[in-house]
Amino acid sequence: MFLKRFKQENAMGRFLVKCKLLRDDESGVAALEFAIIAPILILLFLGTIEISLAIAVDRKISRISSSVADLITRTQFSDLPVSEMDEFVKIANRIMYPYQDSVAISIMGIDVVNGSSTVRWRYTTGGGTAPAPGQPFTVPANIRNTDAFLIAAVVKTDHSPAVGFINYDDGKISFDGASIELSEQMFLRPRRAKDTGIDCSACT
Repeated sequence: MFLKRFKQENAMGRFLVKCKLLRDDESGVAALEFAIIAPILILLFLGTIEISLAIAVDRKISRISSSVADLITRTQFSDLPVSEMDEFVKIANRIMYPYQDSVAISIMGIDVVNGSSTVRWRYTTGGGTAPAPGQPFTVPANIRNTDAFLIAAVVKTDHSPAVGFINYDDGKISFDGASIELSEQMFLRPRRAKDTGIDCSACT
């Protein structure tokens, strides 16, 4: 009986010693901490990449809209040929490089009369859409307060994420690869054309 009790106490003592040694052992702390924090760091890294790419593409879309509108407003044509419009929009591919997102461009001549803005003509490429001539088109109030002719350039693209936008739903993390629409519009007044504005009779 005494021997059995001694063995039990001795086994318990060895167990407590091992627990104490395990408690005092810090050799695996760094690996354990890394294992906990690594997934969070990876998600933050991927999220930063996706947001940065989306911002970069959005800035390029803004540059395309402003550049195309600026080129058109500098023209001296009273009736702009479609071939000239085709040349103007070629700048879009160079600005978008190295991104391969397709760009939809809509260019309109807008008449602003008595606070109402209507489409005089339209030119579209790359899948762009625009109201038909004679239809209203929304123009910001701060540039609609006087009668004028405006060039409106609307540029859109469907940006697809490289990895996917991170979603968290019902305790689960997933990557959403659905594309998001990025768009920008620019309104400028002609610089060299007559007060009657710029026509594009061959545009639809």
